[in-house]
Amino acid sequence: MIIFPRRCCLSENLTHLGSFTGNRELPVDLRQKVYPNGTLSVEHVQKKTDAGVYTCTARNKQGHSARRSGEVTVIVPPKISPFHVDRSLHLGERATFTCSVTKGDVPLSVSWLKDGSPIPSSSSPSASSSSPSSSPASSTSGISVSHVDQFNSILLIESLSPRHNGNYSCVAQNLAATVSHTQELMVNVPPIIEPFSFQEGLSEGMRSRTVCGVSQGDPPLTITWLKDGLPLFGGVVGSGSSPSPSSSLPLSSTLLPGVSAWPLDPYSSLLNISSLSSSHSGEYTCVASNRAAEVRFKARLQVKVPPRWLVEPEDTSVARNKNVVLQCQADGVPKPTIVWKKATEPWSSAIEIEIPVGGSDSNTGQGSHHGWQPPQGPWSPVSTNSGLGQWYHKRIDSLRPATRYSFRVASEGAGGRGTYGEVLEVRTEPQRPSAPPRNAILHPLSSTSLRLSWNAPPIDAWHGDVHAYTVGIRDASSGSTHYNFSTYPVEDVEDDSDDELDNDRKAGGRGIGLDIGPESTWEANLRQPQYEQHLTGGSGYHFSLILSGLRPFSRYAAVVQAVNQVGAGPLSEPAEAQTLEDVPSMPPQDVRCAALTPQSLQVSWQPPPSAHAHGIIRGYKLTYEPADEVLAGEDIWETKKTTALTTVLSGLQRFANYSLRVAAFTGVGDGAAAPPIHCRTDEDVPGPPADIKVVVSSPQSLLVSWLPPKEPNGIITKYNLYNRVVDGSGVIGRGMGDGALGVPVGAGGQQGKRSLPGTHTSFEAKGLTPRVEHSFWVTATTRAGEGRSTRVASLMPTPRG
Repeated sequence: MIIFPRRCCLSENLTHLGSFTGNRELPVDLRQKVYPNGTLSVEHVQKKTDAGVYTCTARNKQGHSARRSGEVTVIVPPKISPFHVDRSLHLGERATFTCSVTKGDVPLSVSWLKDGSPIPSSSSPSASSSSPSSSPASSTSGISVSHVDQFNSILLIESLSPRHNGNYSCVAQNLAATVSHTQELMVNVPPIIEPFSFQEGLSEGMRSRTVCGVSQGDPPLTITWLKDGLPLFGGVVGSGSSPSPSSSLPLSSTLLPGVSAWPLDPYSSLLNISSLSSSHSGEYTCVASNRAAEVRFKARLQVKVPPRWLVEPEDTSVARNKNVVLQCQADGVPKPTIVWKKATEPWSSAIEIEIPVGGSDSNTGQGSHHGWQPPQGPWSPVSTNSGLGQWYHKRIDSLRPATRYSFRVASEGAGGRGTYGEVLEVRTEPQRPSAPPRNAILHPLSSTSLRLSWNAPPIDAWHGDVHAYTVGIRDASSGSTHYNFSTYPVEDVEDDSDDELDNDRKAGGRGIGLDIGPESTWEANLRQPQYEQHLTGGSGYHFSLILSGLRPFSRYAAVVQAVNQVGAGPLSEPAEAQTLEDVPSMPPQDVRCAALTPQSLQVSWQPPPSAHAHGIIRGYKLTYEPADEVLAGEDIWETKKTTALTTVLSGLQRFANYSLRVAAFTGVGDGAAAPPIHCRTDEDVPGPPADIKVVVSSPQSLLVSWLPPKEPNGIITKYNLYNRVVDGSGVIGRGMGDGALGVPVGAGGQQGKRSLPGTHTSFEAKGLTPRVEHSFWVTATTRAGEGRSTRVASLMPTPRG
């Protein structure tokens, strides 16, 4: 409502009082009302109809009158287009609020509040986090505000966390009013399970327990247990609320006997196995879920069970030239290996000695006395009374494989024991090594190589001459369970062909390295690798092997087994390690660009393929410069870093074609840059034409010429040529004629405007009145609108000569 509170005029002889706007006397409709005391009121003010100059006129009986005018400016209050936020936002995701003021007069300001507190504006996400007033614990850290123009503002949260929960308000204000729109943001935090494991070396009959704890996540939480993918319990272990006396009771497994679980608190569960058996071996999974997500953590339980016979071999008689099947079956954890040996073949742990009667002993008797001697050990007596014809036989068991033994024989009768005969030396047959290599360790050397080191098995487990090692390696990060095996020889420095084998064996000196090859070889069927001389031996039977050509930032597992003349021994425990980070080998994908304003561009992209990230992507580097400068050979690249997948470049040149490149970087450095893309900023109104000049072309004609704008800011679509004429009546102001110059429009002078194509930079005005001063000025126009004008150039047509 507009109210003029004071009386328009005060006079005792007042005969007439009126209010006018334009040439109309008020009121003209029901919204306007003039009171007898001179007050004018206008209700429900409208900008188009009510803005303007109001005049109050008063007249008395003598015919005298007075008037006073006042201008009314109507200001439209701002209006905000409502914005919304996704209700399913999770931890670490991005969130964007766009506030657009669709209505309202300038000057206009747009600001943001969080829970009623101001959020500072910034040009980049890093600005708010580096501000002195913000800190990592601040509720506004990680929030950036960018003003696209005076009517649009963007609030960006790079990585959502619980501290960003709250009410976000966009406030728009001008001279008419202050309005706001508020939207609540809630971040859903998924659970995080603390790593857990079972004890090593567990055997049957022992007890075991482990705790699954959730260190982070929104309540209510649900915790359940699985074994080999199947539910262990019929109910839920944790309810997510404070445990009641009933909920603190243990749950017994319906899948396995002796397995129970307790909810220690709303965030953890204790799994207990009272008496381990082979059926308890397997993969146990703790499942934690809330409204944000469901997460799992797995741990393997291995219960060692000694070998035991399920089916023992039995003596069997078979007719000659017939077939026979001998049954043998054993069980245990790890799975036992069954080896068949024929008793008539040489035994590696037993020797059968045959002695002729009356051989080397002068004593006569019914028995012979045998002695045997292990390496560096005392002689042990062995007696036999069993004779077969002229020979005595004795089988000696429990000997060590690949070991040299000495025997001597003496006869013993009623008169006593005779002298011993000559020493008989016999060596037992070798067996496969009975123990794996020890202390197998993988160490990262670079982004593409690992060093595998190990110690030889204990010497008493060699059971022969360890002349090589078999190494198996697999890509654990790909989920493959297939090992790629290769065998590498080791030179034994000691020759024990006929000498007694002692306990001081040594190995080392020469060996072989491994070059795994390119990534393409790491598939389901791994190819045989090429290798070089890199395997070395050291003191204490220590070996190392360099594995190269691996994939960066990938986890590998390796196993080793010793090999002697009989075969390979058991595998070592897998050793695991991860290659180091490297720069990404592929650029960001799907790079796009769009113009926002004449001086800003929005650029977006997608991360490189995960298989080519070669590390943790810590951010992106965007380099850009005007394409005209690139063509001119100038290298003036500007750089902007961000952790987001989109960014806005501001402060750019108007209507300029920019060349942009995006590269991802890890902690090691920058990766490959995407191919350059080109994007042009929007057009803007042009600057003034560079100069204007007027010369006489004839007694009634003037030639007007001008130079194009130094800052066209777009494609010039046309030029507007204005003129005005000065004569004795004064100056005729700039006006809009009928589109032709030199057309009279009034007694005092003439004025006009002419639109010319954007390719024209001159115009000849003909038919002008001689000896009258004509003034000219020019403006340029793009699709964005008309720009500023040149200076005014004036000249008077005069006859030549």
